[in-house]
Amino acid sequence: MYQFKDLAKSDKIRKYPIGIGPYKVKKIVPGEAVQLVKFDDYWQGKPALDKINLKVIDQAQIIKVMEKGDIDVANDATGAMAKDAKSSNAGLKVLSAPSLDYGLIGFVSHDYDKKANKTGKVRPNMKTKNYVKQCFMQLIEKNGSKLFQWLR
Repeated sequence: MYQFKDLAKSDKIRKYPIGIGPYKVKKIVPGEAVQLVKFDDYWQGKPALDKINLKVIDQAQIIKVMEKGDIDVANDATGAMAKDAKSSNAGLKVLSAPSLDYGLIGFVSHDYDKKANKTGKVRPNMKTKNYVKQCFMQLIEKNGSKLFQWLR
């Protein structure tokens, strides 16, 4: 029996994982690819595809590789990649869905005392009531259409 804390170090688990639902792992090339094959005894029936090849591809090359027909699907495309795909002559389609990502904006409101290893005094500009509001007003594009796009 494995202890969860030991899984990351387990050579057996890393080289011979059990599987992914209706597919089982056939081959792993670390840092390059994973080949999945259908698991005929899957409890919800046979999967639609015989195999799935997952490849690690440099993001800068994804559109070119798709245009050549070397891959069928790419995920986590950046906005620039989606724009390139839409303008491609290879008939690529861009599908989108609501993101499950979230963002966090934080402000350093206190000085930090390294020697004492604790937060110190409130920074003077943070005492101003409108400071945080002013920061956000400068950060956010007024109609909100490009909020956080620079993070993606």
